[in-house]
Amino acid sequence: MTFEIRYNQLGNSKKYQKKFQDLDMNFIEYVFFNNNGLMKDEKLIAQSIFELVQSSLSNKNNQPNYKFILFYLSIVNILDKNFDQAYFYSARIYEILENFNKANFFYKKIKIDNNLYIESQKNIAINKSRMGFFDEAEKKLFELKENYKDHSELLLAFAEFYRFEKKYTKAIKYYTDIISK
Repeated sequence: MTFEIRYNQLGNSKKYQKKFQDLDMNFIEYVFFNNNGLMKDEKLIAQSIFELVQSSLSNKNNQPNYKFILFYLSIVNILDKNFDQAYFYSARIYEILENFNKANFFYKKIKIDNNLYIESQKNIAINKSRMGFFDEAEKKLFELKENYKDHSELLLAFAEFYRFEKKYTKAIKYYTDIISK
């Protein structure tokens, strides 16, 4: 069905709606149909799938199946290439899986006007450090600090970065700056 929606090959959405009602599959209805029973557009379907992913991740009782979640996040981004939250979630999952190159790939897709952009750029720097590129990571953090002077969370990024690298004197300096503000 997602393929048919993506390539405008869906003839009659009523045909699918009837099948789904017969099967009592409320989540399918939630993802693909609006309150009037009409087919949602791609962006709304992407939003609905993303909301289901968020819901599944908020359930603390279950260990998430990251491959399954990444699959659905990829569908979100196929349907809406501008859905930066899905890129961010994908990147975070790849960090958990310790695949920092793949995480950075998704962080780089987040657009500069999105509120997740600075956090993404900071995470790219931290991931570079985790991959053994300390100098490159430090340079990236300094560039961010220079370009976004009013973002105090970058001070914490420096403190954590230096602590992670066991450069405790530098880490203490940044933690002290944070406390004094």
